[in-house]
Amino acid sequence: MIRDLLRRVRTRLQPALHRALDALGPAGDPPAIHVEATPNPDALKFVLDRDLGSSRSRRPGDGERGDRLGDALVGVRGVRAIFTSRNFVTVERESGADWTAIRGAVEGALRDHA
Repeated sequence: MIRDLLRRVRTRLQPALHRALDALGPAGDPPAIHVEATPNPDALKFVLDRDLGSSRSRRPGDGERGDRLGDALVGVRGVRAIFTSRNFVTVERESGADWTAIRGAVEGALRDHA
C-alpha cells in the first residue's frame, strides 16, 4: 500500500521536477544568449537556452512588480517595452536609442537573472 502510494507520488512529481531542472540549465553555466533581428527595426529578440517562466509585457513607468528580470530590463536606458516568453525576451527600443548600449545591458540582466 505505501509502495503504491510512493509510486503514484513519484509519477506525478517527476514532470514538475524535470521542468524545474530544465529551467535551471546546466549547473553554474551562464545562459547561452542568441540575438535575432525582428521585422521591427526598433526591436531585438534575445533567445536563451533557459526557461524564463510565464509570458509578460512591461513598459518603463509601469512600476516595480517584484519581477527582478522585468524590473531590470525596463530600467535599461532607451528601452521602450519588453515582452518575455518561455525562452526569449523581445526588447523594443526608443526611436534612435543606441542598440550597442541596450544590448549589453539586456544581456547582462539576462545573465544575472539566470
